[in-house]
Amino acid sequence: MQIKKSVHAVVVIITLILFSCNEKKDENIKKEKGEISLEYYNLHDLIIPLDTQWEFYFEKLYTPSDFLVKQPVKTGFINVPGTWNGYETGEKILSGDGYATYRLTLKKVPAGYYAFKIPSMATAYRMWVNNLEVSSNGKVAENASMIPMQKPEVAFFDSDGGDIVIIINVSNYMSDKGGIWDTIYFGERYNILKKRYISICLEMALFGAFIIMSLYHFALYIFRKKNDFALYFGLVCFIIALRVIITGEFILVYFVPWIDWTLQIKTEFLTVFGGFTFFIIFLKKLYDNEFSAEIINFYIITGLLFSLASLILPVKISALMIPLYHMLIIAGFIIILKSLAAAVKNKKNGSLHILAGSIILIITLINDILDSNGLINSTYIFPYGLLLFIFSQSVILAKVFSESFSRVEDLSMQLGISYLQIDEYNKNLELKIAERTSELEAANEKLRELDRAKTDFFANISHELRTPLTLILSPVEDALSGKELESETLEMIHRNAMNLLSLINNLLEVSRITAGKMKLAVYETDICDLVKKRCGEMESAAKLKGINLLCNIPPDAVKAFVDRERSRHLLSNFFSNSFKFTEPGGSIEVSVAAEDNYCIIKFSDTGCGIPADKLGIIFDRFTQGDTSSTRKHEGTGIGLSIVKDLVTLHGGEISVKSWDMKYYPINHGTVFTVKIPSGKKHLEGRDYVEFINDEDSITPGKIISCVRGNFSGTSTEKRDVPALDEDALSILVVEDNDDLRQLLSEMLSNQYRVFEATNGEEATEFLEKNEDIDLVLSDIMMPGMNGHELICRIRTDKRFETLPFIFLTARADSFMKIEGLALGATDYVTKPFNSRELLLRISNQMEMKRLKNSVLKNYNKLIEKLKTVNLKPISKDNTIKIETICSFIKENFDQELLREDLAYAAGINPDTFSRLFNQYTGSTLNDYIQNLRIAEAMHQLSTTENTVTRISINTGFDNIRTFNRAFKKITGITPGEYRDKSRIKN
Repeated sequence: MQIKKSVHAVVVIITLILFSCNEKKDENIKKEKGEISLEYYNLHDLIIPLDTQWEFYFEKLYTPSDFLVKQPVKTGFINVPGTWNGYETGEKILSGDGYATYRLTLKKVPAGYYAFKIPSMATAYRMWVNNLEVSSNGKVAENASMIPMQKPEVAFFDSDGGDIVIIINVSNYMSDKGGIWDTIYFGERYNILKKRYISICLEMALFGAFIIMSLYHFALYIFRKKNDFALYFGLVCFIIALRVIITGEFILVYFVPWIDWTLQIKTEFLTVFGGFTFFIIFLKKLYDNEFSAEIINFYIITGLLFSLASLILPVKISALMIPLYHMLIIAGFIIILKSLAAAVKNKKNGSLHILAGSIILIITLINDILDSNGLINSTYIFPYGLLLFIFSQSVILAKVFSESFSRVEDLSMQLGISYLQIDEYNKNLELKIAERTSELEAANEKLRELDRAKTDFFANISHELRTPLTLILSPVEDALSGKELESETLEMIHRNAMNLLSLINNLLEVSRITAGKMKLAVYETDICDLVKKRCGEMESAAKLKGINLLCNIPPDAVKAFVDRERSRHLLSNFFSNSFKFTEPGGSIEVSVAAEDNYCIIKFSDTGCGIPADKLGIIFDRFTQGDTSSTRKHEGTGIGLSIVKDLVTLHGGEISVKSWDMKYYPINHGTVFTVKIPSGKKHLEGRDYVEFINDEDSITPGKIISCVRGNFSGTSTEKRDVPALDEDALSILVVEDNDDLRQLLSEMLSNQYRVFEATNGEEATEFLEKNEDIDLVLSDIMMPGMNGHELICRIRTDKRFETLPFIFLTARADSFMKIEGLALGATDYVTKPFNSRELLLRISNQMEMKRLKNSVLKNYNKLIEKLKTVNLKPISKDNTIKIETICSFIKENFDQELLREDLAYAAGINPDTFSRLFNQYTGSTLNDYIQNLRIAEAMHQLSTTENTVTRISINTGFDNIRTFNRAFKKITGITPGEYRDKSRIKN
């Protein structure tokens, strides 16, 4: 509280000092129009401001000699300081442009050594004291040829006593205001120089203070960019520092004497626009919630617009914008006061002091605005106000640091008291930290596992949805195009539709359980009857897959309160898992028993088992024993989680034991045990449980089978396919889904010879024995070797470097596409696919391969033909060889002929061949062949109706653009123009 009072006292004292820094008045000074009498004035004490009405001669530039002949006619008297803007001469009202003479007489001045402190004038002047020219700025002229300058001066003058006559010529055609707009001081040299030096020192001190504060705040921002308010406050301090040295004593002019007057004035204007803009942004950064973003944006935009206009427009026009912007500044400070008052009300840190500092700033700002517009005659004090503002902030910082140090001392004392206790706790701290770290690592690992599980789940669910959709959509598209569907195809569609329905039901169950909206409609049910019926429904599926299904049910009923439909769903998931992981020849056993007031259901199979490291998470949602793209079994990882949730909702427990095939190659398998309490006491009071008395009120729904796959046969099963020509192109289909593989084979077998493989390993074994495969169509996610591994294996074999390879997969994300294409795939088709699109893509790849094979075959024939040419050397310079080569080229110019092959056939080094060929023919090999082709093209254009494109192909060009360019280069016209001319001649 004491610090706050001290701060306020300092602020009041400094403010009073600043506002009392006006010159003392002496009643002995007598001022009249055009003269000041100093008869009874002691000039040793103070200096005299020559503020009075001066003689005014507008549009006259008189010198002292002009007043010696006769007294010129005055325009009138004018106030100094002031401008002649708005002065009424009797004939007109003056604007800022023009020139004039000012004259003032100092009466009865004692003898002595005197000086004048001369301010800048608008905007050039010459000054005489008696008959002596003592000072000038710029070039005074009667038109715009004048040269402006702003540079305060001190002029010295010695007097023997008597009257002193001051004559000043002023001209202005550059600024909006003209005249002597600031006070001229007269006094003894010592006093005038003292005033000058004090003014310069004050301004340099202000400049140094603001520069230091700007650099300090810039450093704060650099080391802690989060405090961006420091950046804007530093900019405010820098701009005010710049303004200090380009106004008042104009210190910058002495350091940079060559500075242009226009640049100097426009810089002064920019400090007005930029300074306030950065100041209001600074306050916004401090108290964001209290300042409206729209208002801040308005001031940013207006500041930018005013600054751009000031840079572009002439000074005279730019100066007219300053009063307008002053009004905006005053309105802005009213908004600032209102916002800071809200910050004080909200008890924001330091807001009261900033509010007090802002009030001082407003007072100094109003003073400067009134002074700059000629409404009062004071001086610029806004920098002093800003200095007080910064000082108040520094005191606040000192208070904060002082309080912080006091708090540190108190804490140090408390720390010393608590040190012994901390030392005791320290012994156990590392152990506790290690324990907590271990717990955190375990939790983080669990979160990472859950995230990976979710990612795998979405990838798997995409595959699980796309594959059945493909097996449904593709036959349906065929049916829509008129193809009759066979009963096996309809069964496949139905089976996959049921698989989709089962998957959707599982997803809905998960969403209900997760949202806590799962409701159980329970009544006393015979579990034996429920399990027996479900086993009967699954017998046909077990027989199709060759699995022995055993159902051990006791003769007496085993009853429990359960939701019958949910229980069927639970059993369906168990059957789905067992059928999925149990190979043909294995067995599945279901048993029911009553034990210790529990109903026990055991579900065991002789499948591959569950790895030991997966047993702890097998019931977690989105978790599977194998989540890789090479997993052998489909699934989403939500079935067993639903089973556990349903058992838990019934108040029961579930456990699992498993023997992994890897470690138990003979006696492997899995046993799930479900324990549900008898009676209904454990379910009473649960809001999600509804007891139903009448069992007949529930109509049992149709059981949805979760068993997937095709049990009708393997990929080697023979099918009736149309007889194809031996030259028909062949395709290898690599797909682990039996239904989809069969569908693709039926779709493609009408046009191609189709071979099948269930995974990458089977595909590579097949390719080792069959090199004449023309295209591979492969899935990516397959058991064993996946699609990516398969294409890598193929591309490393030189025999299959150019073999077309198309991925057909449910993985539709861009990353998988890019990875597949980067590995060498020639195309990528996602499931579900359009059958016509797939056939067209395959056809395009086949056509490209056929063209490549044809080009290669023709080229090989050409090389063989070249080898049969008689190239025996007859002369030492190989001339006969070149003649023979030229004859060969004329016969085969429409083929692709390479220099290396021709040189090899001639038994000559390729470079030597090029040199000899050039000497013999006078052209390069390429130009020679191209001339032959163009000659033939000209012939065909004149004698045939073939299109230009066909002629370009016939003559050996690889594309029409190359043909057109070569034809015009040789003939000077296009092929079309040549054909038109040929027809006119004929």
